[in-house]
Amino acid sequence: MIDKYPLGRQSRDPAAERDKAKPGRPPVDDPRRFVVTVRVTRASKDRMLAAAELNGRSLAQEAEHRIMETMIEEDQAGGLVDRALLKMVSALVAAAEARTGKAWSEDYATNRAVRLALDAYLAMHVSLPGSDELRDASLALHEADQSGDQDARQDALVELDHAHRSVDDANDRAEAIAGQMAQALSIRMMGPPNTVTIFPAPGSQESDGNG
Repeated sequence: MIDKYPLGRQSRDPAAERDKAKPGRPPVDDPRRFVVTVRVTRASKDRMLAAAELNGRSLAQEAEHRIMETMIEEDQAGGLVDRALLKMVSALVAAAEARTGKAWSEDYATNRAVRLALDAYLAMHVSLPGSDELRDASLALHEADQSGDQDARQDALVELDHAHRSVDDANDRAEAIAGQMAQALSIRMMGPPNTVTIFPAPGSQESDGNG
């Protein structure tokens, strides 16, 4: 009988050869390109071709660019609630422009309609600070006036004043934050990109790129 494996030669290990033939998943920064087959409608293809030509890209490059943009937007949007808000803003803009026939960035009425609708939508999710205290203090004041109890009336007035101060403080903070955001956005639009933190951390100072 002839020995298939002469002295010094190891027998084959099929499992080891499979592991060697199939390396692990490539790193995230792998420069190689991979084929992903996707079927789209004629309208989608035509639109992608037009965008690719406008941007100086191939169809494949344009498709990858759009996919990466979507992923980046999802990462920046935060959680589901934040993404829902972004979709709502788009829907409000589309609805307002459909009614006026003008762009929100060019027509005052359209712009204000979007702002009012968005403000109403946001107000549905968070109650006014001190609103419960305002209600309770107002009710207590009314009952004190009805009963003629001056001590109770005085206590109700103190609580009412405290509730009003809570509302005023919250509005002042909101206006300050809105002003900072508007200034940062304005600087970013006029200056070099990536030089301004639009939403600075509490207590931090914004950087304008000069220091």
